[in-house]
Amino acid sequence: MGRCLKFSRTRFLLLSALISLVACLPLSLQAGNTIVQKIVPTIVSPSSPPPADTAFKLQAEFFPAGNGQPCHISNIRATINGQTVIGSPYEIQIHADNVRESAYFDFKPGFSSGTDVTPTFSYTTKTQNGKSSCDCPSAPCVDSSRPIPPIPVPPTPRLVVDKELAQGQPVQVEPNDAVSYVLTVENTGNGAAAN
Repeated sequence: MGRCLKFSRTRFLLLSALISLVACLPLSLQAGNTIVQKIVPTIVSPSSPPPADTAFKLQAEFFPAGNGQPCHISNIRATINGQTVIGSPYEIQIHADNVRESAYFDFKPGFSSGTDVTPTFSYTTKTQNGKSSCDCPSAPCVDSSRPIPPIPVPPTPRLVVDKELAQGQPVQVEPNDAVSYVLTVENTGNGAAAN
């Protein structure tokens, strides 16, 4: 009898642990749907970050989670600094772990130096049967572990000139007197000055 109780108790504990684990899963995973796990944005050309005022191509990789029905993602759009671009392709489907799909966005003519080019995305998701959404269970969906740096500011010198009377030079001078000055030039910009 002690052995039966011990076996039943072990089964009960395992069953309780399994129920607790399932309760923690997002509802879409419990129902057997593939969902959007995260979106990873990357500037794929010409470089990351892109040069100022230069067109560039943004890639958005949609990573799946779960292993159920495929997740259809449509009406994919990326917005940077108020400019919204429709994705190509316009619709993708993700299914099964570790198989990701991408949408691409051409931003033309680009943005000025110093602009933050971190994108936001909008899209519509639905399961294959069309009965529910398969979007990320937590917002925001965009992976922030690899941020895109702002468009670099080109190196520009900024010279500040200070002019003072030289030591020993009288403050009062007459017309045609020679006057000695000390000029101090300081570069307060972010680029080297030449000449």
